[in-house]
Amino acid sequence: MSKRKDLFRTITFLNWRDLIGHYRDNSAAWARWIFRGQRKSAWGLKSSLERAALDRFNCKPAHMLEIERGLLRKFEREAHHYLSRLPEPNDFMQWLALMQHFGAPTRLLDWSYSFYVAAYFSIERLEPDGTCAIWAFDSDWWRARALRALPPEVEAILMQSDPNAKKPNTVAAILRRAEPLPLVFQLNPYRLNERLVLQQGIFVAPADVRTSFMENLNAIADEEACDHLVKLELRGSHEVLRNAIRELTQMNISRATLFPGLDGFATNLKSLISFPETIATDSPGSDWSPWTD
Repeated sequence: MSKRKDLFRTITFLNWRDLIGHYRDNSAAWARWIFRGQRKSAWGLKSSLERAALDRFNCKPAHMLEIERGLLRKFEREAHHYLSRLPEPNDFMQWLALMQHFGAPTRLLDWSYSFYVAAYFSIERLEPDGTCAIWAFDSDWWRARALRALPPEVEAILMQSDPNAKKPNTVAAILRRAEPLPLVFQLNPYRLNERLVLQQGIFVAPADVRTSFMENLNAIADEEACDHLVKLELRGSHEVLRNAIRELTQMNISRATLFPGLDGFATNLKSLISFPETIATDSPGSDWSPWTD
């Protein structure tokens, strides 16, 4: 057996233009990939449940299933106080997506079919002296690896009658097995909320919450894995932030468009400082510039 490479590879960029150029030059190759933006490159891929239970409160990994079940049960029993329409009791994926939408800790990781949406989430809160990352995930390749790890009867369902894993029984066969299998699988609920639509979102979930997301990923990886999981790092600077936010805004990608409502609009006002000529009230001249660098 050949020796396996690292689980992922990293490519570092020093300016926004080079990062965007790299993506555009290879856009055909990225066609079946999905993307996740993180404001700190040092962060690994972790679900909010993993960060809360394992990292913050030092829970035992063996108890993660019980913790998840308890959180889900609590949410199911009390969500009706806040929402008029709720998922069916057995629709695990729809419940998890609803919990994720409102900020509850879940096993789900948010990804996007759009490189530019992921770029926005990596840039939005990047500090000038920081380094952010856009993770790129070859969805077809990792799905094929996951299918090989699943029992033949589940693989047959996913290949034939329910390829998009929308039925509760299919989701349960992947994520709610009596003895969980370590793997990751991408899936979405049948009913997409507004943010998932606007952000072109897709979830990737570890099938065994008793181990980390990266350990689930590692369990189905082989020696070619690093060709199918790439971290694109971008070093921050004032110029990088201004250029990135300006260009993404021109693409209509902003907090206001990705999070519709007054909160998204108000939060997005911070980004307008990157091109203050649009909000200046004293009609500055064409040579006016607020920058110190």
